Amino acid sequence: MAGFWNSHAHLLGPAYRNVGKAPAAKLESTLREQYGQWGFTTVYDLASAPGEAQALVRRIEAGEVTGPRVLSTGVPFFPAGGTPIYVRGHDLGIEGDVAEVVDAEAGRNRAGEQLAQGARGVKLFTGSIVGGSEGVRLMDAAVASAIGKVARDRGQPVFAHATDAGGLVVALQAGADVLAHATPASGPWDAATVQRLVAEGVALVPTLAMFELEIRREQVPEPVVQRLVGNAQAQVAALQAAGGQVLFGTDAGYIEDFDTTRELQLLAAAGLDWRQVLASLTTAPARMFGEADARGRIAPGFAATWWCWGRTRSRAWRRWPTWHTPCAPAS
Repeated sequence: MAGFWNSHAHLLGPAYRNVGKAPAAKLESTLREQYGQWGFTTVYDLASAPGEAQALVRRIEAGEVTGPRVLSTGVPFFPAGGTPIYVRGHDLGIEGDVAEVVDAEAGRNRAGEQLAQGARGVKLFTGSIVGGSEGVRLMDAAVASAIGKVARDRGQPVFAHATDAGGLVVALQAGADVLAHATPASGPWDAATVQRLVAEGVALVPTLAMFELEIRREQVPEPVVQRLVGNAQAQVAALQAAGGQVLFGTDAGYIEDFDTTRELQLLAAAGLDWRQVLASLTTAPARMFGEADARGRIAPGFAATWWCWGRTRSRAWRRWPTWHTPCAPAS
C-alpha cells in the first residue's frame, strides 16, 4: 500500500541539532523511531531551527542517511513579542528574534529567503500562547497576509497555528491552506465557519492525541480534558461531514510519544471510518500538496514495517483501532 504522510511533525530537539555533521546511524535511528516504524514515508516539518531541515534533506537525498522524504516550512513565524510560552527556555533554535516577525516587510523578506532556500511553505502562528493575563497573542492580520501572499505567489502552502477563534479569523484572512491544529478552546465550530473552511479549501490536521496529552499534563480535571478534546473531535466531524479535508499528523518532535495508535483511535471516535482515515494518510495530502499524480517514493530500506491489515478479512476493517499493531519488520 502507499506510504503514509505525516502532515504535522517537527525536526526539533537534540537529535536535529547540527544535522549536517551528526552520525548517520543516530539520525536513522531517530527517524525510524518517530516515523519509519509507523509507515510514514513523507514528513512535513512545520517548525525547525535555521538550516537543519535543509541539511537533513540533502543527506537523505544523497543517500548518506536512510529516512523519509522531508518537506519543511523551516523557521516558523511568531507574532512580535509572541514566542509561545512552551518554546521559551528550551533552546530549540526558534526562540525570540529568530522567529518573531515585527512587521509586514520583515515577514515578506524572511518568507522569500526561506522559500528560496528550499522551504516548502510557511508556518504562521496566527494565535500564539504567551500566557499571563494576555493568554493568546494574535498575529497582525496585515503581517500574516503579507507572509501568506509570498508563499502563495510561489505555489507553496500556508500553514496556520490558530489556537483559538481569534487566531482562526486571522488565519482565514491570511489565506491559510492548512490549519496545523484544531482549535478546542473555541468550542465546536458553527456552521458558517465550517462552510467557509470548505469553500476556501482549508484542510485540518487535528492532532487530537497531542491535545489530550498536553491538557492532561496541566493536571486539570478529567471532565475538562474530555470537553476540550471533544470540541476538537466535533470540529473534525463537522468539517468531514461538510466535505472538508482532514489530514493526519502527530506533532512528533514536539511531543515525545511517537505511537500513532491514540491519534487513530481519537479520529475513529470522531466519526471517521477507515477509508477516511486512510485518505488522510495518503490521497488527501497528495492532493493538498500538489502530488496527486505522483508515484509514491521511499528511501531504500525505509519500509520499516509490514502492516497486518492485509492479512485480515475485509470485515475486520470495522474494528481497526483495536488491532492495527504492526507485524514483523519487513526485510
